[in-house]
Amino acid sequence: MSAAKVLIIDDEPIVRRATAGLLALDGFDVTQVSSPADVPPLARFAVGIFDVNLSGTDGIGFARAMLDAGQVQQAIFYTGGGDELTCRRAAEIGTVVVKPELGPLREAVKRLSSKPPKP
Repeated sequence: MSAAKVLIIDDEPIVRRATAGLLALDGFDVTQVSSPADVPPLARFAVGIFDVNLSGTDGIGFARAMLDAGQVQQAIFYTGGGDELTCRRAAEIGTVVVKPELGPLREAVKRLSSKPPKP
């Protein structure tokens, strides 16, 4: 069985690299990018990890577009904070994990990557 593919989109290099490193140690096939423009256009991922507040981009809207297009099967929003409305918007389409908690993030990726693909 091949490793589940995970996409990380975060404009903070240290967060992105640390998260990618830990998930790779957990056996995931990780792609990390700093902006939506850098996402490989034909790639498909079991899980996408999105920063809610990407520079110049609505991370929630981008995640929704990727889900709708079938590029990601499950979304996780890894955020350093945000107002209640933003967190509710994110929770409507994915799992919300607060930075810098890596344990809950790793558990969410493990749980969501084992779900069968959406039809």
